[in-house]
Amino acid sequence: MLFRSDLADIFNITQPAVSRHLKILREKALVEARRDAQTIYYGVCRDNPFSRMLVRLFEEQETGKVTLNFSLSAVKHEQ
Repeated sequence: MLFRSDLADIFNITQPAVSRHLKILREKALVEARRDAQTIYYGVCRDNPFSRMLVRLFEEQETGKVTLNFSLSAVKHEQ
């Protein structure tokens, strides 16, 4: 499990930015959130076929069946 602060460190963005991104992912039904007191737990929304496909791709990458290449410089942000 990763916390919001962990994601902020991994992606080198602020915690409020992580929260905004997670909100968008929740709105698109890619992640779901569960609150326990002050802690919010996020997980992949297994009801969404696209998110299930992404999970499967990442699992296959871990086993070496698939190689995923990501270039953050290739990502374009729309304003």
